[in-house]
Amino acid sequence: MFKKVVNIFLGTVITQGSTILLYMVLARLLPVDDFATFRQLFLILSILTAVSFSALPTSLLYFTGRASSGEERTQYLYLTAVLTVAISIALSISLYFSSGWIAVLFNNVLLNDVLRWFAFSVIGILTISMMPSALLVLNKTHLQVYLAASIGLTTTIPCITLAYYGADLARIVQLLASIYLLIGLLLTCALVYVTRHVNRSLSSLKDKAIQVAIYSWPLLAASGLSIVGLKIDHLFISSLLGITAYGLYSVGAFEIPVFNILQNSVTSVLIPTVTAHLKRSRYHDASQLWNMAAKRTAWITFPLASIFILYAEVIVRFLFGDQYLHAAPIFAIFTSLVYVRVLSFGMALRALGKTKLELVTTFFYLCTGALGGYLITAHFGAVGTAIWVVINTLCLACGLSLLTLRCSGNEINIFAIYPKKELFFSISLLIGMGAINEIMTNNMQTFHLIVLINIGLLFVIWGALIKYVFDEKTA
Repeated sequence: MFKKVVNIFLGTVITQGSTILLYMVLARLLPVDDFATFRQLFLILSILTAVSFSALPTSLLYFTGRASSGEERTQYLYLTAVLTVAISIALSISLYFSSGWIAVLFNNVLLNDVLRWFAFSVIGILTISMMPSALLVLNKTHLQVYLAASIGLTTTIPCITLAYYGADLARIVQLLASIYLLIGLLLTCALVYVTRHVNRSLSSLKDKAIQVAIYSWPLLAASGLSIVGLKIDHLFISSLLGITAYGLYSVGAFEIPVFNILQNSVTSVLIPTVTAHLKRSRYHDASQLWNMAAKRTAWITFPLASIFILYAEVIVRFLFGDQYLHAAPIFAIFTSLVYVRVLSFGMALRALGKTKLELVTTFFYLCTGALGGYLITAHFGAVGTAIWVVINTLCLACGLSLLTLRCSGNEINIFAIYPKKELFFSISLLIGMGAINEIMTNNMQTFHLIVLINIGLLFVIWGALIKYVFDEKTA
C-alpha cells in the first residue's frame, strides 16, 4: 500500500508543483488584477466540478473495491471514462455561454472573454484529475510519476515562455486551454484503448451507471456544497472588496498543495481497503489502518505547517513577490487547516455508503459559511473571513466525526483515530520556535541564517519525537 501512496503522491506533487511554478511566474509578470482573474478561472471550475465530477474518482475506487472480478473492475473504469467525457462537454458548454453572467457575479469584467477560451480546457483538467484513480484500478500507479512529469512540462513551459515575452492574459489562457484540450483527448483515447476488451453492452453498463448514480449523487451534492462553503469567501471578497483585494486574498488562501496531495493520496489508497474491511464488519482493522495512515501523514505535514505559519511572509515573498506581502497573515491562517485536514472526515461515511448524511452535514456547513462569511467580510475584512473559514471547517469535521461514530455503532471513533499526540507537540513546537525566532532576531543580523537554524532545529526535534515518542514500536 505504501508504494502506491508514494507513486500517487509523487505524481500529484509534480503536477501541482508545475502549477505553482506557473503561478509564481505569472504573479510577477502580470498585473494583480490579471493574476487574480487567472486564479478565478480555476476557482470557478473547481466549484463546477465539485457538483458534477468530484464523486467519480471516489465512486470508481468504491465500486472496484467491491467488484468480484477483474472484468467488472474494468467495466467500471470504462464507464467512468465515458461519464468524464460527457461531464466535460456539458461543463464546457455551460462555461462558454454563461461567461457574461459569471463575470457580473464575480464583479470582474475581465472574465467575460477569457472564460470562453478557458472552457475548452475542461476535458483535460478533469481527465488528469481522474487518472490517479484509474491507474490504481489498473495497478499501474508507477506510471503516475511519468504521466505527471509529461503533463507538467507540457502545460507550464509554453505558458511561462509566452508570459515572459509579454503576452497578455487572453493569449496565455488561449494557449493553456489548447494544451489541456489536447491532453484530455489523448488520455481519453488511452483509457478507451486499455478497456477495449470490456463488455460494453448497454444493459450491463446501464445497471452499473445506475449504481454509480445512486452512490454518487449525495456525494456530488455534498462535495458541491462543501466546495461552495469553502470557496464562498472568495466570492464575497471579490464582490464586496473588489478584484484587487481578491488578488491579495487568493494568494493568502493559497494552500501549499503538498498537504492536500498527501492526504488525498492516502485517502485514494485507503478507500478500497477500508470499504472491504467495513463490508465484513471488521471495524477494528479499518480503524487501525486509518490511524496508522493519519499518524504518518501528520509526521510529514505537521512540521511543515509549523514552518509555513512561522515564516508566512518568507513563503509568500518567495512564491508571489513583494507586492503580495500583505497576504501573509491570511496565508498563515489558512495553513492552520492542515491540522484539520490530516484526516478525510467524511471517508468512513462514504465507505459505509452513508453519503446522504454527509450531504446534510455539508448543507449546514454551506449555510453557516455563507451567512457568517458575508457578515464577517463586510465588517472585519479579509483576515476575519479567513478565521471564519477555519472555524467553520473545524465544526464540519466534528459533525462528520459524530455521525461516523453513530452510524458505525460506536465502532469507528474518529476522535480516537486523530493523531492528538502529534498535534500537541506540533503546536508546542510552533510556540517554542516562535519564541526562539523572536530572541534570535533581536540578537542576530542575518535573518536567513536564523530561518535555517530554526528549521533545522525543528526537524531535529521532530525526528527525535517520531523515533522515541510517536512510533509505538519504539516508544
